[in-house]
Amino acid sequence: MIANPISWPDRNRCVVALTWDVDVDSGLNYMHPDTADNLVATQSFLRYGPAIAIRRLMTLLRQLELRQTFFVPGWVIERYPATVDAILENGHEVDLLIEAGFDYDSSLMGDDIPYMLKGAKGGLLEFATDWTNDDWPHYVLNRDFRFMMPISSPAPAMEVFRAEFDAAWEYGALWITVWHPFVSGRLARPRAIAGLIDYMRKRGGVWLARLDEVCDHTRRRMRDGEWRPRVEAIPPYRSPIPELIRPRGAAGTGAKA
Repeated sequence: MIANPISWPDRNRCVVALTWDVDVDSGLNYMHPDTADNLVATQSFLRYGPAIAIRRLMTLLRQLELRQTFFVPGWVIERYPATVDAILENGHEVDLLIEAGFDYDSSLMGDDIPYMLKGAKGGLLEFATDWTNDDWPHYVLNRDFRFMMPISSPAPAMEVFRAEFDAAWEYGALWITVWHPFVSGRLARPRAIAGLIDYMRKRGGVWLARLDEVCDHTRRRMRDGEWRPRVEAIPPYRSPIPELIRPRGAAGTGAKA
């Protein structure tokens, strides 16, 4: 199923990286720059992360003996330094792109294993994920974000996550979550996450890693000539595409078989 497989350390079948987006209220200010201070209910929803969820997740990850990757916008680092301190003190990775330069990205959805993005000024590794591995479509109901998903228990979400993990385990993929403390840090959800990790460990052959560790391993494989990533140009083409440009004032046309 994977045409260009990469081998993982210690003969592990797959890699699992539990990544967390510590956005707090940065997204709300981006979407509603003039009114974010008055959106009190959503502010409380988002601030649950630094106020409650981060401390809870640090405890959970210590109990599970896991160190994972946390993506934190620069504005959040400046605004919530105690939150970042708690993450670092527990041995987790904060990807400091300004200081370290871009070693890798994990925001696109173009593969099941690492691949290389190439642009006019160089390239970097992409560690792709997918909406199925994101907690947002499973849990979030919020009018201010214009995202209204049905409310459900963690069980359906864990069913999806487990199915995706099972396929990653079978085919040797890199399986990455995109979870948010203010979403997946709510009481019932960390308990379900602990159950998911227990399931993975009992299955065996799983490397639970930070993404900086995955990056180091991938680059070693490339440097030693043991593996070459698929390369994708960014952007894939320049818009607008000439043959699809509609003349000004032209009406839409269609065809029907």
